[in-house]
Amino acid sequence: MLKLVRNWSYAALEREMRSNLVYRQFTRIGAAKVPDAKTLGKLGIALGPAVIEQIHQRIVAIAHEQKVVRGRRMRVDTTVVETDIHQARTPDVVYFASLPQPSAEAA
Repeated sequence: MLKLVRNWSYAALEREMRSNLVYRQFTRIGAAKVPDAKTLGKLGIALGPAVIEQIHQRIVAIAHEQKVVRGRRMRVDTTVVETDIHQARTPDVVYFASLPQPSAEAA
């Protein structure tokens, strides 16, 4: 559920679960060992998108019943960031690869 809501990768989910006690309590993991990212991915595949959606809908329904949320409005962040992204061409790759790399001594 946290992965879906926060739009995290399984690696980010594992990292956040290890470090955040609130997330551990929410998922009822508590002090137990957090599954690694590979295991979380396998669990997500085993459950399938239909079951994940049912879980999500049930959590929303419980939150609505308990009056945690009113469910009348939804906020959507539609931030757009302009950037100069172009497809790498072979001359660019060769040029950047030929630039001097910083040495460990300079750091």
